[in-house]
Amino acid sequence: MKLAALVESRRRNHWYVFVVIGGLTAIYAGWFLADQGAAPTEWPWVAVVPIPFFLHAAYPTVLGWAVISCPIFVYVALAYAMIIREMIFPNPPLDRDSSEVIGMTVLLVVLTAVVLFLVRSYPRKKELSQPSQPSPPDVAERKH
Repeated sequence: MKLAALVESRRRNHWYVFVVIGGLTAIYAGWFLADQGAAPTEWPWVAVVPIPFFLHAAYPTVLGWAVISCPIFVYVALAYAMIIREMIFPNPPLDRDSSEVIGMTVLLVVLTAVVLFLVRSYPRKKELSQPSQPSPPDVAERKH
């Protein structure tokens, strides 16, 4: 694959997936900052987080898809590993109640849906509308 093909504009199929994921990422970043007690000067970063998603929705490229998808794939794989480890080998001071198990299950379902949408939304090349060319006459027809 040539480097120019990485930034070549592609079809805008499933553009809405990136808008939704960008919004969810901004909500998650805001929730994380609020949970950590972030100072008001740190809150503008929440607006910066979804920008790559919105840019890719407007101008899809293979490079943009990779920049967005690769970190999400790694995050999902690590989340699966962590949740499975916690369910199999729980830490002794932590007692699992039903709400935590339900929360982990919902997280896995949502992350799996995000990965499936990202895989399905891989940017395909634009189809060029070329006039159909007539097929060459058959060799048998030319002899007569």
